[in-house]
Amino acid sequence: MKRGFFNTPRYKRAIDEAYAPAPVPEPEVAHRGKPPTSLPASQDAMDVDKEVCVFVRVQYTDGRVVRPADDTKPEGEVGEPHPTESKSRSKSGDPKPEGKGKGKAIDMEDDPMGDGKRSPKKQGKKKAIGTDDDDDPTRGKYASMIPPRPTPGRLGWGRCPEEEFFHTVPQSHGGPSKKRVVFRFWPRKRNSKPLQPTKLRGTLSPDGYVWGETLYDFYYVNRLPSVDNFVSISTGSMLRQVMESMSELDAAAPEIEWAKTEGQPRVEGVADTEEQIRLRLWEFANPSSQDRAGAEKQFGEQDQQDEQVSENNDDDEAQEYGDDELPTFIPSPPTIPVTSPFHPSHYPTSWPLIPFENSLPSLLQERIPLYLLPETLYVHDPFCLLSARERRFRNTSWASRSDIIRTYNLNTSESVRLEIEDARLKAVELEEFKARMRIRLRYKRTEEQIKNHEPIIEVPLPPYPRRMMKLEESHLYLSPVAKVGKGHHSVVYKGEWELPRDLFTKERICQFCFKESVDKEIQRLKDTGRWDEMLRAASWGPDGFTGGQPTKVELDAVHDPPNLARDGEITGTFNISSDIAPSRIVEFLDEMTVWDQSMKRESTLQLHFGSDEDGDGSADGSYVPVFRIDPPFSYESQKKSCTHAAHTLDVPTPRTAKFTVVAKLSLENDPHLDEEATNYENFPEHFFHHYNGYTLISQLKAIVPVNAVVPQFYGYYTPKREEEENSGEPSYLSPILLLEHCGKPIEPEELSPEDQEECASLLLRFENAGWLHESVAPRNFLVQLGKPTEFPMTRMVKPEQSFRLIDFGRSRKYTTATEKREEEMRLFEMFESLSLQMGVTLGR
Repeated sequence: MKRGFFNTPRYKRAIDEAYAPAPVPEPEVAHRGKPPTSLPASQDAMDVDKEVCVFVRVQYTDGRVVRPADDTKPEGEVGEPHPTESKSRSKSGDPKPEGKGKGKAIDMEDDPMGDGKRSPKKQGKKKAIGTDDDDDPTRGKYASMIPPRPTPGRLGWGRCPEEEFFHTVPQSHGGPSKKRVVFRFWPRKRNSKPLQPTKLRGTLSPDGYVWGETLYDFYYVNRLPSVDNFVSISTGSMLRQVMESMSELDAAAPEIEWAKTEGQPRVEGVADTEEQIRLRLWEFANPSSQDRAGAEKQFGEQDQQDEQVSENNDDDEAQEYGDDELPTFIPSPPTIPVTSPFHPSHYPTSWPLIPFENSLPSLLQERIPLYLLPETLYVHDPFCLLSARERRFRNTSWASRSDIIRTYNLNTSESVRLEIEDARLKAVELEEFKARMRIRLRYKRTEEQIKNHEPIIEVPLPPYPRRMMKLEESHLYLSPVAKVGKGHHSVVYKGEWELPRDLFTKERICQFCFKESVDKEIQRLKDTGRWDEMLRAASWGPDGFTGGQPTKVELDAVHDPPNLARDGEITGTFNISSDIAPSRIVEFLDEMTVWDQSMKRESTLQLHFGSDEDGDGSADGSYVPVFRIDPPFSYESQKKSCTHAAHTLDVPTPRTAKFTVVAKLSLENDPHLDEEATNYENFPEHFFHHYNGYTLISQLKAIVPVNAVVPQFYGYYTPKREEEENSGEPSYLSPILLLEHCGKPIEPEELSPEDQEECASLLLRFENAGWLHESVAPRNFLVQLGKPTEFPMTRMVKPEQSFRLIDFGRSRKYTTATEKREEEMRLFEMFESLSLQMGVTLGR
């Protein structure tokens, strides 16, 4: 739309019509024979089927009922615009005028997509896009076809099949060739008020952009309905807030109801590390699976010719061979205590594997909190790569050289060190609380059990096993065969990083073993006559209640044993059905932050899945006794006898696991690596997390996923110098920056427009948090095949590219908007097709 349009009589006439008094409604008979403008309530696709939804509430002893944290956050709370974001201005640079009139138009900030624009599709000469005319037979077309929102899948296991529908572009709008387009229109009546800039922004992503949970939460909206095709793009949550402020609710009733069901941004865990460790061990124990493992590696790990380096590689200058160059002094290997998982006694036969002699281990993509990073890093460097000198080797076999182990220590700034200690104390406090919590599972009776008048069974879980809160050591292996590249400031290798398995594994309860233990305990009580005593004490018989309801003291005496509480324990009762795995309860408490909520109150809690059947009464209010039993079940007994888990290993396995990471070394007297490590420590937490949903990037006019911006940071380690200097020690040992391996540099001309948008969004999101990259180049954007949130086998079926931004040795906080704009222009120069799409004029 031309800028001069706003000064024309047509625009002024449209404004006058918008502020005119509402017309008198026509008689009801006048609408007969015309299609309805909105769906009846009984046909509204936004009415969620209560049978397919899981109803969860947490109840405390003080009577308060709360929902999990993801449901309690108010709209717009997650993420805020950066303080340096400029105020709303017109294209000329002057502040935009405030809206006029009493309550007829609302004051707004810039629309997420800027000024209005023509719709990409021709909709006719007289009818404006998104208007709610009575003669529109396609009214509510997409609303009537959308199923209810599914329950999110298990954290770290990717999307469930029911979710894929909401992340797929309909075939009528370019799917599946297009991955992300806007295809829904927000209906408005032709005489509706114009949309002006507002401070209402709906739900925001953690980096401050407007956010939608699915592709069905983005809309074209007509800013001035009386003007043909004057549209912008926005989200359902933002439009819902705006329409409620303007009291414009009837035209888009189904869309508003759909927006009400939208959740909040949540972290999507990467592919479950524990499961990948278990599968790797199973593949090693079953050689017949190696072919499948090789295919999985090809798609999931991109082990071939990856380049994660900031500068150009130039190995032609390295004509020096280092086969015979060994240090005159080799430090003695460190003493490993027998309690350490790295002690040789904990490795079964055939372990440990020779480094770099087999395929590289799985990629480590999980976020490790700073307080769990190892304090000491033992670097196995038989080829003397830590000097960061350029060498070539005729024989790169690991067994061809004696191992040289260097000791490195975790290096952090004083302020970060204090934050780490504070985070560790909070984590220890939470683990102590979990250990005090006595979780009881109260099983709801099946229809058959109700018919047979069986009592309700309540079973306590074993005490919560405390997890690792501090990691003393880890081992890193370096070899020239895994060199990634060399630049002007650094040398990069892929390393094998060995960590304790306890860092990633969780104690899980086998659902079948637990049920068998409960059945055996009930049978024991029946055989000894104790079950009949419990029935009589509870006034319960074969036909149900026998009269004379017992008191609470008498009911407590029913349990076997009568009292399970211990000093300092807090009880938590969970009403569940028999098909819910006990371990899922603990995972749910972690995901929904119920632990944190209950710890603050130090009170007993009850968590209900679905309808209740309490001990003092069933669903219909009648009395039903609860029998609490304590079967002899423990995590250790399960480990010895369980045969139900998939890929059960019958052979001994080590207590450690190896992962592929990137080890970045610095050239001598170069400060960039130290600066980069400091930046990684200061980056906001949301830079490292993958979130569900999509954001609307205003500079790109594009919808992009909210994936992590930067690689995972696994610590900055510096060499530990001996107190007595030895003449045989190298004059220089490089510090080590450990990072997640994220693929190889992009080739901009080979990327599709959608992939270019996703790459560009990484830098724009980086800048939106107040940072300048200061080294915008294709080599600093990495691409890998497959999403980190999906398992490698899933990436084979649906291989999608994911991207990450790297090299922050020059990065800093910016002080003026001009600096940010200049860097954005360099970004658009790199993606020329993107700049042409946006109509950006580039200076040459």
